[in-house]
Amino acid sequence: MTDRYERLNRLIDDLLANRAPMPYVAEDEDERLVLEMAAQLPSLRPDQALPGRRYVAALHSRLGWIINPRPRPSRRQLLFSGAGGLAAGLVVGLGWWDVHRCGM
Repeated sequence: MTDRYERLNRLIDDLLANRAPMPYVAEDEDERLVLEMAAQLPSLRPDQALPGRRYVAALHSRLGWIINPRPRPSRRQLLFSGAGGLAAGLVVGLGWWDVHRCGM
């Protein structure tokens, strides 16, 4: 093979291996077309066409929120529900204590 084709081969191998190729200047129109096609080769690989896992997870989360929005509880709701739980616990605890204190 000539030096010209050897350089093209190295460039295509670098592109397919996801390495940055050495700078290359096309000598004629045919070589320029080959370089343009070689630059598109990595995007034609089927495994490269799939989106990443993190992107899919983020998209799933955003679409889930758009399709089924759930209102987030406010701080006031959380405070009142916590205070209600505490009050219920005190009532039950005092009732238990009162029943056992009286000996029933």
